Amino acid sequence: MDEDDLANAVIEIAIEIVREIGPTLDESICHSVFLDKLRLSGVRVTSEAPIPTQWKWLESEVASCVGFMVDGKLVVEIKSVQSLSSDDKQTVLNHLYLTKCRLGLLINFGEDLSEGGIHRIVNGLPNNQQQDT
Repeated sequence: MDEDDLANAVIEIAIEIVREIGPTLDESICHSVFLDKLRLSGVRVTSEAPIPTQWKWLESEVASCVGFMVDGKLVVEIKSVQSLSSDDKQTVLNHLYLTKCRLGLLINFGEDLSEGGIHRIVNGLPNNQQQDT
């Protein structure tokens, strides 16, 4: 599966969770349920995946952690807050840059998923074309 196919599958799982359990879940509950559903779907997923960083002479075993790394191609971060901040979106973009992935999802279980609770963030486009849908 390519990144778009994976993203679509992950979005369907998020929507299924909201239909089954309801919105505005505690973030730790969302994390556990989301991880279970991803694993049951058959995709390779790592939760809290460490991101090693190397910059010039500095090498760090863990600079940051990705909420979910799906099939080594898709970065997924989840939140359960009333509204996302620009810092949340920047975190996903930073994780995309560090992992060299092209596509990330920021899913907020605290918002209506059909009305702005899901953000697709793309790495590698010029700044004036940065996608956030």
